Amino acid sequence: MVSFDVQSMFTSIPQDLAKRTLSKTMEETLGFLENQRLSSTELMGLISMCLDSTYFRFREHIYHQRKGTPMGSPISVVVAEAVMQQFEAELLRTVPPSLKLWVRYVDDVFAVTKDKDIDPFFTRLNSLEPAIQFSMELEVNGVLPFLDILVTRKGDHLETSCGELTRLLALSLCSAIRFAQAGLSWHRSLTANPSPITSANGPRIVKN
Repeated sequence: MVSFDVQSMFTSIPQDLAKRTLSKTMEETLGFLENQRLSSTELMGLISMCLDSTYFRFREHIYHQRKGTPMGSPISVVVAEAVMQQFEAELLRTVPPSLKLWVRYVDDVFAVTKDKDIDPFFTRLNSLEPAIQFSMELEVNGVLPFLDILVTRKGDHLETSCGELTRLLALSLCSAIRFAQAGLSWHRSLTANPSPITSANGPRIVKN
């Protein structure tokens, strides 16, 4: 077991990457632009204004934020999730056969793979996009904390002990673990978006 965490995700995402990702997402989302009163150019203009017009004061000086998404802004959550989904799509096109479990909640990832594949996979994680860098935490004595869930490896099975985390997230992780223990691979994001699942029959798309 291993967990990965994006380092300073909101303030690390380059604004040009955010704009390219959102533009691509709008174009590839079937029917999205047809249902909008604004054109894609107008929408991107508004998005650029939100990302480019962030100022803050520190010790009586006014600063213009030129990197990352604005902290506390509603658009930052949308931008970060879109960028991470695109990042995952590229990453999971080719994964080691031993990667049996990949679940993400915002910028935290829980994964199950063989020990010998962890370092090469970690290197690949940090090579796809220079601005998106991960830290890593390995299990210790068969135990790994993930958010508010304590995951324990007992033989070929994983057990969870949940704290005050939302019940939905806890159930999602537990379901993913059960799926992985059935001998299939589970690659998904713990959100309300469509999630890719890779099984012995090849990739297919399902909804949560």
